[in-house]
Amino acid sequence: MEDKCYYVSSRGLLKSCDVYNKNIGSSDPHLDLDIYLNIRPNDVVYVCNSAIENFFKNIFPLIQHKFILVSGDSDVSMPFQGYENYVNDEKLIVWFSQNLIVNHPKLKHLPIGLDYHTISKLDEIHPWGTGMLPIEQDNLLIYMYSISEPLQSRIFGCYVNFHFSEWGINQRGDRQECLNIVPKDLCYFEPLYLNREYTWRKMSSFKFVLCPYGGGLDTHRLWEAVALGCIPIIKTSGLDPLFEDLNVCVVNSWNELSVDFLANFLNTMKPMKKEKLTLEYWVEKIKSYKESDK
Repeated sequence: MEDKCYYVSSRGLLKSCDVYNKNIGSSDPHLDLDIYLNIRPNDVVYVCNSAIENFFKNIFPLIQHKFILVSGDSDVSMPFQGYENYVNDEKLIVWFSQNLIVNHPKLKHLPIGLDYHTISKLDEIHPWGTGMLPIEQDNLLIYMYSISEPLQSRIFGCYVNFHFSEWGINQRGDRQECLNIVPKDLCYFEPLYLNREYTWRKMSSFKFVLCPYGGGLDTHRLWEAVALGCIPIIKTSGLDPLFEDLNVCVVNSWNELSVDFLANFLNTMKPMKKEKLTLEYWVEKIKSYKESDK
């Protein structure tokens, strides 16, 4: 279902590939051997980043054809050290990965996108809200943006709701550092844990959204913010190239944030490449590396 959505999502990318596990689970090191041992020429193969070691050790040596690798669905950064020989192997056409922090001609950035899978089971109740099909969540996000104020009419300030992390602030990326440094008068701290519909509604009333790292460098919050017409603020990292042509404010340090800094960013913004928010854009980009039949 996620592969029919408008916005890019982690599972939408996965389900747009030719090869992926039957039973999908985030951060899952398991691979279905009966599927991965039947890779065909030019197949787009999805592997959870947590299963990359398993893939290269047990599957890659048995693959007989050239293929495209796509990896993600895990908070861990894409591993590279120890895999250089595999990357340089001619049967690996190109490797797209979420949370990519190294440079190589055959390695390409991929967004984590939206999270449509966490509440996709209709019979479950989650703090984000009752179960909704991915396409329903996608339509809700599109609707929330359609009824929101234009950027120039929104509240001048930073929306903050990452302080509700169930794992604890100190264990989640640079969130504590962000909270300690960013001037409080620039921020609106959500006082209550809201379900996602109300979170999206509230978020879309602000110009900026603070998006420090979470378990990984990329965050679903960032992609929600851009889809809602907000400007996410992040600290510079190896992911910076991923956000080119998007209205994302990248700072070297949280100390940079001030009223003048944010006002200057608004005055110097360039038109955004909105298609980078869509699943279709990324699927076509991946498929463009398929080699023509000879």
